[in-house]
Amino acid sequence: MEQANKLEEDGKLRESSEIRIKNYPVTLFLKNKVNESKLEKYPREIDYYLLSEQEKKDALESEIKKIEVDISSNPSTEVLTEKLQRKTHLIQRSEKLQKETKSNILVRYLNYVSNNERL
Repeated sequence: MEQANKLEEDGKLRESSEIRIKNYPVTLFLKNKVNESKLEKYPREIDYYLLSEQEKKDALESEIKKIEVDISSNPSTEVLTEKLQRKTHLIQRSEKLQKETKSNILVRYLNYVSNNERL
């Protein structure tokens, strides 16, 4: 993904699209697993997915703080809207994660079982 992004920045769109086509099945699987639609742009989401819950909370909070610094230092309109969307998405994920970790393990297990039985 990072190599395709670099090629795209350099103006080599054909090579970038060839890499993306080759990696499409893996990327699609990871997008569904990680629940991030812009995985090509934020490849560190895969790392967040692999972290434990507490580490994930800390990583999300640190990225939110980085984005806040970027927003205050670079007020360009195009970048600003993208950063604000990213910040909002990370805040929502952080709140969802906190809600899940506060719930009892038994409740989480029952939700998991009931969701699997619906399938």
